[in-house]
Amino acid sequence: MLQKMILRLIYQSTSDGFNNLSFHTHCVNKGATIWIAQIKNSTQLIGGYNPLDWSGSGPKVLYLV
Repeated sequence: MLQKMILRLIYQSTSDGFNNLSFHTHCVNKGATIWIAQIKNSTQLIGGYNPLDWSGSGPKVLYLV
């Protein structure tokens, strides 16, 4: 059975600013995040899940597939 989750909007580029500083100001130290973006001039959406924090600390690992 799936658990109910409460999702909270923590960053929206159209109102918070579309730049690195605004993103990190709103997203660092928030834990795992789900992101959704709309392709410019389109109705298409893309998204992803980051199980890690956006703090930028910790090991950096690149996986090539």
